[in-house]
Amino acid sequence: MSAINANARIGASDNSKFNTSFTVEMFLKLVGEPAAYHQFLKRRQLNDLQWQIDFDHANKGSYGRIRSRWDTPAGGIPDNKAEKDIDENSNFVIGPTGWTNVPPENRIFIDTDSGDGLVTSYDDETDWSLDGDGINDVDKWNHIAMTFDEELQEITFYYNYEFMDTKLLSDSEENGYTHPAAGIVFGKFNNSGYEMLLDEVRYSEGILDPTLFLKAATWAPSPFEIITFSYNQEKNTFTLEWRSEPGVFYSVDRWDDIINEWGELEDALFSEDTTMSFEDTSLEEGQTRAIYRVRISETE
Repeated sequence: MSAINANARIGASDNSKFNTSFTVEMFLKLVGEPAAYHQFLKRRQLNDLQWQIDFDHANKGSYGRIRSRWDTPAGGIPDNKAEKDIDENSNFVIGPTGWTNVPPENRIFIDTDSGDGLVTSYDDETDWSLDGDGINDVDKWNHIAMTFDEELQEITFYYNYEFMDTKLLSDSEENGYTHPAAGIVFGKFNNSGYEMLLDEVRYSEGILDPTLFLKAATWAPSPFEIITFSYNQEKNTFTLEWRSEPGVFYSVDRWDDIINEWGELEDALFSEDTTMSFEDTSLEEGQTRAIYRVRISETE
């Protein structure tokens, strides 16, 4: 999903099945720069009854990390006011830890004047968002996952399959957790036009083991095999086509009879697609039978 347009978002309506322990995860690629603490995914009823996954827009230190914020009301009854020291949890945050020492690989956005993707290259003394050109130095997809244990009121945060932190919500009144009466929505919640891409947003009932998190799809070639084979009588040529893997060299051999060894016809055919072909023009006049094989070449 491309969320480059203002307020580009979709979601699921409120459902009682959401009111339990859960795991939420998604792939996110942040191309442009959020102008504030922008949310990417949230379930919000009121200001004091919500949780969200958002962008950390601190002036320095933790700027550029992905995190989650939770707010729960005093006594389990929301009044739409997020009040510190009154509500049980106000601006309760979890995510990659370390503040100024959050390593580059644990930040979803870095934008320096040099464009080298290093936090140490920020040189504005008061506000790191003033550095750079507004485009992420690091061009890559990231996997974000968060689990919530309703019984323990425990939140655990993962970034690119690595454990980041776990925290317990405050429950001083021992009245349990109140789930927001709201749907789950993801995308862009503002008028900014920076580019953001999301994929495979998944909400699972219960707490998933990290080994069960969504994995990025990798290109899987079809079985390595010859798929077509044809003889042109007029030209006295054989043409064969096979499934290939981009970036791999192939060799083609021919076996004319049981007396002779395999003869190499080509040893450095470079594949740029998922199929490739070869035309054998070296047949003896009148030869209408031959056995071919295709193999991965030792050429690099």
